[in-house]
Amino acid sequence: MVYVLLDGVGDLPHPDLNGKTPLDAAVTPNLDKLAKNGTMGEVISVGKGIAPESDIAVFNMLGYKFQHVDYVGRGVIEAIGVGTDFKDGDLALRGNFATLNDEGVIIDRRAGRRIEKEDADAIAKEIEEQIKFSQQN
Repeated sequence: MVYVLLDGVGDLPHPDLNGKTPLDAAVTPNLDKLAKNGTMGEVISVGKGIAPESDIAVFNMLGYKFQHVDYVGRGVIEAIGVGTDFKDGDLALRGNFATLNDEGVIIDRRAGRRIEKEDADAIAKEIEEQIKFSQQN
């Protein structure tokens, strides 16, 4: 058995696509073949009250059932995934760079897809220098 998880495939219609969703506008011969020859279904992969984020959904598809109290978040998972020496008591935050227009409105919530490494490193360094966390004992 093979699962094909189309994480993030659902989207809203967009005027640049003549009112179609990206999936409606896409040419998908391989997905069409899978749909024609396979068995399709829908899995609700998150529990009641849990936001359907991709990390939680993928872990649930692999059999791990998250509870609100035991999920530390994607920051820790990604930190460990890139080899960060992460230990108990450390804080890992995860985010995306975004592009704002002149009015401060987000126009691209995933600017990091096109940002140069040097620019990303400089922004990360500035964040690290400017944002200070206090530790309560």
